[in-house]
Amino acid sequence: MLGKEFGLPTTSYKIFSEEITRGTLFFSLSMILKKIDPRIRESAHLGNWLVISQGRSHGSRGYIEHVRYLKDVMHKTYDRRTVLLCEKIDGEEEVPANVQAIILIDGTDYPDVLAHVSVRARNLKVLFTVCFEDGINQELLGLVGKHTFFAIEGNKLRF
Repeated sequence: MLGKEFGLPTTSYKIFSEEITRGTLFFSLSMILKKIDPRIRESAHLGNWLVISQGRSHGSRGYIEHVRYLKDVMHKTYDRRTVLLCEKIDGEEEVPANVQAIILIDGTDYPDVLAHVSVRARNLKVLFTVCFEDGINQELLGLVGKHTFFAIEGNKLRF
């Protein structure tokens, strides 16, 4: 509210708000839950997907591109709607322009739901998910270059 009243650019007070959130108990709790998440997921039979951002209600579509690090392409503007398959996301990256979905295909290390990239994905309505199943990841990698539709159904991603 103060940012608007002082005439600050929207991005300035949105980033400030994110930093305030990271300084709360919720951020610390989120980091602890991330460490025990694999055991919780297994015990609760939560499946192979962690949905960080639902994206648009009607689903996301685009041409699939595989990148090693999101940070390498975060300032890129894609010419067409793109779905990124990423191997590594630190959490401080920006969502590249014209990216409709981000799928992290290495479930061993993933950003927190309160990480900068997670918040940005939710604000931009970009689908952001982590896949923990190597077989599904290989299937996704086989779709590189193809136009594909993705939708969240329950706690799974349909493509």
